[in-house]
Amino acid sequence: MSNYNSGAFERAKDEWNCALIYLTGDLGRIALNVMRVGNMMAMHANRKEFYEHDQLVAFPSLDRLAFMLGLNEKTVRRARNKLVELGLIEVAHRYNNSNYYFMKIPTAAKNHAYVCSDLLCSPRRRTPETAKADDAQMSDLATGAGEQMSEGCAQMSGGVDNCAPNHDVNVNYLLRTY
Repeated sequence: MSNYNSGAFERAKDEWNCALIYLTGDLGRIALNVMRVGNMMAMHANRKEFYEHDQLVAFPSLDRLAFMLGLNEKTVRRARNKLVELGLIEVAHRYNNSNYYFMKIPTAAKNHAYVCSDLLCSPRRRTPETAKADDAQMSDLATGAGEQMSEGCAQMSGGVDNCAPNHDVNVNYLLRTY
């Protein structure tokens, strides 16, 4: 069992939501419903289960999700299946037609989720003493993200370091404004 770190549950939800946004960017028409269902699942994540399983766990019914989102249950089911296909959730059958949804961050989105979560959770004002250390740490992170960048992504972005393929996000700019 994980220790009860202050804010660990909220940070995990933020990271998962960043991964959700990153991976649904190229889905087309279904992206909005996938994001809505994913966000509603994140809202239903259970804190106690998080500390027991060391990952986000939710167990809302499809009926509940459909009612809360104002969608048809079949639309919610399609969005849930897309979340499974993207690797963001794993479905484990419970009892009486009930499911556990284990919310995961696929390796394709780990870097992006970490950087976004760090930007969301970091203080807006830094002291001059900590600014140099923070900048060095974030520069190392950006260099690691840049090394994983594909050659095609570098051509698309005009040679700008970009850890989000197919997206116009300049990580170095984000890290400098952090």
